[in-house]
Amino acid sequence: DRAIAKGKEKVEGSPWIKEQGELGSVISALEELRTLAEAADDALEDLYRNLGIAYGRLKCPHPNQYPKVDCPGQTKMREMMKKFLAVTTKPKDQVATEQLVVDNPNSFINLG
Repeated sequence: DRAIAKGKEKVEGSPWIKEQGELGSVISALEELRTLAEAADDALEDLYRNLGIAYGRLKCPHPNQYPKVDCPGQTKMREMMKKFLAVTTKPKDQVATEQLVVDNPNSFINLG
């Protein structure tokens, strides 16, 4: 009964939307760092991977219609993962997920 009552309580906004706003702030900060890191040619491996993950967690308005309906987060996720794979020194068995993202450009991949 308590769980049902809790579910009926009015909640301010959606936690997903709040998370998306926070995610946007993280992406902005990482993009600023990327500019500096690319200029210094330093720390790119982790930065590209983390940016790819962050972009992959952005909400897609129509995931079931991807790629017919564009999903910018999916596009940027693949771009960053491709850059990550180009600079990583990790063995192939440790980057299988990232490779899967790059190898399947027409599949919606949920990293959230």
